[in-house]
Amino acid sequence: MPLDLLLKLATTVGARVLKEEPMAKAIRLAIDATADEFTQMEGVRDDLRTWCDSDEFSDLFSKLQEGRITPQAGDLVSSFVQTGFFLQDQTDSVAENILDTFAQKLEDELYKSEFGMKILAERPEKTIQPTRSRFAERVTEIYKDFALSLWTGGDSPYHQRTLEDLLKRYETLPKSEIEKVDTACRGLAKDILIRLATIADIAENSLSMLEHLRLSFGYAITSTSAEFEAMIDALQAIIQLSPRRPADSYSDVKSRARIPMAIADLGVFCERGKMFDASFKRLFKVATGRQFEGGVSERSLMDSINWYDQYHTVMKSLWERIAQCSTLPPDTW
Repeated sequence: MPLDLLLKLATTVGARVLKEEPMAKAIRLAIDATADEFTQMEGVRDDLRTWCDSDEFSDLFSKLQEGRITPQAGDLVSSFVQTGFFLQDQTDSVAENILDTFAQKLEDELYKSEFGMKILAERPEKTIQPTRSRFAERVTEIYKDFALSLWTGGDSPYHQRTLEDLLKRYETLPKSEIEKVDTACRGLAKDILIRLATIADIAENSLSMLEHLRLSFGYAITSTSAEFEAMIDALQAIIQLSPRRPADSYSDVKSRARIPMAIADLGVFCERGKMFDASFKRLFKVATGRQFEGGVSERSLMDSINWYDQYHTVMKSLWERIAQCSTLPPDTW
């Protein structure tokens, strides 16, 4: 995108250098060349000169260079409009077109000089890093909120402890007590299906917050995009577990056929939960240059995922006993 050049100049050299020679000369030539492209419009040359000489221009580029705001093309357009450009309902679209052309013409001028070539070769990593670190902090907040909500899956801590005790007991149920095994497995299937629906809601909220960050930090998170998209994919997979298991279809798990469906959903959740955790930690490392320590929280995300893994193991073990049994009464569903 042509406006990326202006954002790069802002984060690399700031407003001061843009007003000094020989950069100032390149800007003057780019303004004239841009005005020549818009001969059907009056005042483009003056509008661009006014913008480049304005306090709005200097303030915006200083904030970008210092990392106080996220580099976004829309801020350039708004700044240009605030200094006087107006074309009724076409103001923003035409302003963006003018600035796109200006950026292209400026790039052409920079390529003509050794000074300009040096500017174009510089990478704005140093100036973008503060913004990237703030982005990582915001993602960390979402990650921690997700981890905190995940353990109980919407239940009270008291119910969670009761369920943990049940899982331990169910693991040791004698094989001879097959009817108890059957009842236990159905109860767990009901619990996990309802729980996964709640977790899907939690994931949807986390996804919404991450998507909001994409809009706010888009330019500064390029280097973390693969990890960020992997987090998004993981949450979307968790969210999809809910619609295909509406509450009224599993509020009373009478059919044994629902048990392997619950086990499969739980397996998907564990897999995607691990993906979410791993992707976040990679993103944090790329964005900050250090490993994620996790703080001193009582229960980490992976603690919860490992617990759900154990839940999954218990359910599979119980189901294997039921599936191999021929003496159980038929389903009542």
